[in-house]
Amino acid sequence: MRKVSTATAPRMKCSQSYFNLGNISLKKRIQRKVKVTNEGANPLIIRKIECPEFVSTNIRGEKVLKQNECLEVLFELNVSSSNHLLDAKVKLITNDAHQPVHTVIFEGEMGK
Repeated sequence: MRKVSTATAPRMKCSQSYFNLGNISLKKRIQRKVKVTNEGANPLIIRKIECPEFVSTNIRGEKVLKQNECLEVLFELNVSSSNHLLDAKVKLITNDAHQPVHTVIFEGEMGK
């Protein structure tokens, strides 16, 4: 059986995968940026970004990053729920064979 080389495969690096937002006020919009870089030799395709209902992003549709190219992804959380804890998971779905789904986590506690 022949091994498939991943030496030239796309490889996604995400500047931050976890955000502790601390104490959050209700009805507040929170913005955080993540820098995505292709550290592989072949193009990285960000196929889709799956967000919970209260999280939006500036990225629409598929994005292709060449070798060493960066993309800044802006996430905006619209906190309007009175749940005590915030736990949002955003999934970046790519063609990175090492990690095709990368999760960015946002956590916080609702203030009064």
